[in-house]
Amino acid sequence: MKQLTEVEMKQLDEQGYIIVENVLSKEECTHYKNLLRESYNQYKDQYALSEAAKKFHGTETAVIKVVYNLYNKHRDFFSTIDDDKVFPYVSYLLQKGSYMDQEPFILQLSSGRGVGHGSQQQQLHIDSNMPGTPFALVAQALWMLDDFTEENGATKLVPGSHLTPSFAENGKRYINEISACAPAGSVLVYNGGVWHGSGSNQSESERWALINTYSRWFLKPSFDPNKNMPVDMYESLTDRQKELLGYKYTPPKDEFTRLSRRSDIFEPPSDYSLPS
Repeated sequence: MKQLTEVEMKQLDEQGYIIVENVLSKEECTHYKNLLRESYNQYKDQYALSEAAKKFHGTETAVIKVVYNLYNKHRDFFSTIDDDKVFPYVSYLLQKGSYMDQEPFILQLSSGRGVGHGSQQQQLHIDSNMPGTPFALVAQALWMLDDFTEENGATKLVPGSHLTPSFAENGKRYINEISACAPAGSVLVYNGGVWHGSGSNQSESERWALINTYSRWFLKPSFDPNKNMPVDMYESLTDRQKELLGYKYTPPKDEFTRLSRRSDIFEPPSDYSLPS
């Protein structure tokens, strides 16, 4: 697996992000976009959405289309979840500061987003919940399936903001705010404590991204892979993928079952089927 250079580690430590180009081919980008559109159209009407959220990604003319839990939608998405070109950057962020810098981490969330014309710029926010932590609690790998440009609302971020023990001010534009512009097939990896947000898409085309969010192993995932993974999909996973989905970190039911928060073996999920 790739070893990070001193320059790359300094970039992640001081700026909180890095862009890795040429990870996916154009054909692979198209393939993933097709999978995301198919999944969105198949499941969007069954999302547990509030009325307010439906106007964003619950209708046929949605401004923002979201696909959740990619790991149970198609086996091909796993190629992004533990890709060897991207994994070392995530590992560096989430293992640094742990015991011997070797503690494991998990996939907290895996989703796809199609941002359409007229979307508004997001409020700058963090995904770690706690600002200014000395080590990253959460890391994001954002896979650009389309070119990310100023016009189509490339992700905006404030370099170095992960070191600030406060949240971004509501509605404020920062002088050092940048847009993460890069060609399709690139991956933006960043510390979840970096202030960031989607830009406004003023182009006529949707801008699709695939976003894998990782966290330290002891934090809760956004959804529960122990309850939402089809058994046949689980059985096709590698050991590293099973570990990423937390099958060694299910809390014990009681003190008679296990005393450690971590299991020595993978604990398979309960029966689950996606809605038809």
